[in-house]
Amino acid sequence: MALAIVTKTVIKNGLQILGVNAPEKM
Repeated sequence: MALAIVTKTVIKNGLQILGVNAPEKM
């Protein structure tokens, strides 16, 4: 499921941009 991987990456990058440390569990 490449889409799931891409979505997860986008969300993680988005949180990092906002200055939020995204937990690895998510």
